[in-house]
Amino acid sequence: MTEQQDGSAQITNALSRLNDSTQQVRAASQEMAGDSNTIMGAVTQLKDETSAMQRGMSDMESSAHAIQETGNSLSEISTLMEQSIGGIGQQVDQFTV
Repeated sequence: MTEQQDGSAQITNALSRLNDSTQQVRAASQEMAGDSNTIMGAVTQLKDETSAMQRGMSDMESSAHAIQETGNSLSEISTLMEQSIGGIGQQVDQFTV
């Protein structure tokens, strides 16, 4: 009978330790789930910020092309003005006394 009581005590003790271990695993699992949600939130934020940066880079590229086109137009206008001024200068030289 003593052996049965000792055996029962050992089983009860083992079940108690198993229950404690289960609770620790459950708590760790919940903590990991929370950390996982935090990581997923950070990844989503990083994705959004990356998209915003890509849009900004695209806008900068478009602006650079517009500036280049404007520069080319100004260069053409400058060449036309130079030619016009040269033509006006020749016409003025014709009226020199």
